[in-house]
Amino acid sequence: MVDITDQVMEDAGVVIASCAHALARDFHGYVTAQDMSQEMWVWVLKHDRKVNEWLDREDRGEKNRGAKALSKSLLRMGQAFCRREKAKACGYLPQDEYFYSRSLVAALVEAMVNDGKMQVNLVDDTPRKTKLDSEGNDILALLADISEAMEILDGNQKDLVVRICGYGDSAATVAEEEGVTRQAVENRLNRALDRMIKELGGEYPY
Repeated sequence: MVDITDQVMEDAGVVIASCAHALARDFHGYVTAQDMSQEMWVWVLKHDRKVNEWLDREDRGEKNRGAKALSKSLLRMGQAFCRREKAKACGYLPQDEYFYSRSLVAALVEAMVNDGKMQVNLVDDTPRKTKLDSEGNDILALLADISEAMEILDGNQKDLVVRICGYGDSAATVAEEEGVTRQAVENRLNRALDRMIKELGGEYPY
């Protein structure tokens, strides 16, 4: 057991309050900030050595980095807790949830443009295993989700996603035509894909 100073407890409390309110907002109706705060304090007390290592710093920069590390750990733990509570309230299992990555969204846009045909069965450079329909392997349902998610994009974003992900144009080609850098095009594409992922429920949180 490590003795946590009053200052470390106070600093931890600030991080906990911020994380608890953020998760309570994201999972409104399923958890409260008070619920999350209690869960996070339990976590802090169980990991007192690590919390002390992160926050008991004299250097302000080191202390800020420690606070960010604590925040990341609390949000990860809190996400898992909130998703369990949401699943319990809605009557499904947490493992039934399905999450999207940029590469999966890009592959599904390609399939949508090519009448439902995916050119390869790879996501993130690893073979995809066959999954149950409830785990998201129903291609028609996935394409319907992608189509809806694309509707939140503005015209330029949608055109860029379709052109690069759907028709296979390179970022370098688009950049040359528009007189910008390849990195600028890739950044725009990633922002559009991330916007779609958020609409689809978010990326894998754990």
